[in-house]
Amino acid sequence: MKDGFPELTDSFLAGQDILYSQFNDIDFYVEDTEQEHFYYNIFRKLFPEIKLDKIFPLNGKKNVIDAAKLTIGDKKKVYIVDLDFDKILGRRENISNIFYLEKYSIENHLFAKNTLFELIREKKTKLKNHEIELIFNYKKLLNECKHLLSELSCSFILIQKYSLGKEYFGLNPTRDFDFSTPVPKYKNNFINQFFASIELALKGNGAKNSWWI
Repeated sequence: MKDGFPELTDSFLAGQDILYSQFNDIDFYVEDTEQEHFYYNIFRKLFPEIKLDKIFPLNGKKNVIDAAKLTIGDKKKVYIVDLDFDKILGRRENISNIFYLEKYSIENHLFAKNTLFELIREKKTKLKNHEIELIFNYKKLLNECKHLLSELSCSFILIQKYSLGKEYFGLNPTRDFDFSTPVPKYKNNFINQFFASIELALKGNGAKNSWWI
């Protein structure tokens, strides 16, 4: 129980596939309980010929990897995990039934030009692609994101690499960025304070001089 509401335990999540064995041609296992229906709809569209009634979230990457290790060779079971920073840090598991997303997480696959155009069309349904191009510069958006988020991304990698035990910085675009200038920049001092806390944690962890390692 949490906050008065019942929770699904890891043991239940690990065993629920037994209840659906007759309804799935292939069992797909993912990390997040909150992403279950998202994955389900994606796989239904990708594999319309496969009978698929349910996706199985296992509440975390470690649980997915542990489950995959127990079922190596079972071609009916497919385990999907976020790439996160595993490739950069050399932490990818080489297990035959584990498949890594090509990007940090499933949400990153939505950050594509066509996807963003469809979001815009939800408000203006009659807009054509060339009309959206006139008001929305996708390449410029990517460059601005790279400019604004590169340092933060590096700080998150350091948290993982050196096991600093710190939470990632929770972005609030309106609070943290000034978009009124030709090149967007940090606003207020929350991000710089976060960088300072990472540097302090690295020094306490015995890491090398610069935190841009």
